[in-house]
Amino acid sequence: MSNTQVFDSERLAEILIADFGFKDNFEVYVAYSGGLDSTALLHALVRIKDVNQEQVTALHVNHHLHENSSLWEAECRQRCQAWGVRFLSHQLDVSSVAKLGVEGAAREARYNWFSQHLDENGVLITAHHLNDQVETILANLFRGSGVHGLKGIARKRKLGRGQLWRPVLKIKQSAMHDYAAAHQLQWIEDPANKDPRYTRNIIRHKIVPLIKETWPGVEHTISRGAENWQDAALLLDALAEQDLETCAQYRRSTFFALSVPDLHALSGLRCRNVLLFWFKKCGFEPPSRRHLNTLYESMLRNKPTATAVLTWAGVEIRRYREWLYLSPPMVRNPIPQVAWDKTASIPGVLINGRQLSAIATTGRGIKKEVYDQHALTIRGRLGGERCWLPGHAQHHKLKKLFQKRGIPPWERDQIPLVYVGDELAAVVGLWYCQPFAAEEGEPGMEFRLADL
Repeated sequence: MSNTQVFDSERLAEILIADFGFKDNFEVYVAYSGGLDSTALLHALVRIKDVNQEQVTALHVNHHLHENSSLWEAECRQRCQAWGVRFLSHQLDVSSVAKLGVEGAAREARYNWFSQHLDENGVLITAHHLNDQVETILANLFRGSGVHGLKGIARKRKLGRGQLWRPVLKIKQSAMHDYAAAHQLQWIEDPANKDPRYTRNIIRHKIVPLIKETWPGVEHTISRGAENWQDAALLLDALAEQDLETCAQYRRSTFFALSVPDLHALSGLRCRNVLLFWFKKCGFEPPSRRHLNTLYESMLRNKPTATAVLTWAGVEIRRYREWLYLSPPMVRNPIPQVAWDKTASIPGVLINGRQLSAIATTGRGIKKEVYDQHALTIRGRLGGERCWLPGHAQHHKLKKLFQKRGIPPWERDQIPLVYVGDELAAVVGLWYCQPFAAEEGEPGMEFRLADL
């Protein structure tokens, strides 16, 4: 009998120790929906002789996507009490992230909550099995995914400060069903698992059975293919890591930037590979092939306009001079005009989700004497502003100073300006203007802007 068709406590213990390096000091969390797979996994886990029930916690997420969701939660809680397992549940509203679709939103919400429980010794175990792997690979194939999509579900990866393990990823669901039946376990049948509106259910109930009529062992074949694609993905990422090290890059505020000349030094294929890897390193979903090609053609091969920008869900890409900028979608709220309150215990003001504060310094900032004796106003750019920089013979237009400093146009309107009366005294984070700038050794007040 193939190991993919065997599931019990002994087999689970063997996998956890041999493949994952399980130790008895780990805090173990199980993603527990109450369905067949997670019920069989949790039951087998707590029956392992070297696992202390007190170190196991079942995590249940109630998305309120079904009228019986609360009843299912109560059933899961009762079952965990009977098994001596700690149970934690969380209520989630996936509508706030519904741009990903219901399935995507639910998945994102679950893992965000799961990760909050894990420290360095924390492990989240999920019940993804061989059938899930096959369905995932086929779904990604049908949507035109590349190597990284065809590699399927990872057996383990980092999650928050801890780890995510999928120890039964090479075991058939039928083996887990046999285990549950042998131990007379009860589980929840979610009607969503048969809803034909979901791609996964079409694959599960129609496509895979049809394929198996000709290729009965197709699950093993696809699983082996996933291992090959995983190797290929690792090689592509290793090459991208090397190439990215040769590209000048930096982070300023909420933007990630990459050198265009350094990208031009790479072949087209390697450049696209680096861009995909760059997105992932910066914490963004990698672009589709269509978006990647559009980015490469419009921002790198062709000379973009000064205001060129590409946008899709959750991301914006801009080019300014010889830099490519990556960021979340920008909120273009104008900076409101506000009077600076010096009487507060910690002087500061909230500007479009960022905290502007003033810190006592020496030889930097606005002269302390000016700060104390004059009313200050904070506002954004209106156009035509000029600043007389210390050490210069005359005023300069703020626009020219921004250009010389290489500040991208879309960032300029988000930089607060400090006025003494009607005169510009400071461009926060960049310059202090004469006659207000503190001189060497002179007490000053320095303005700082920080993200919350």
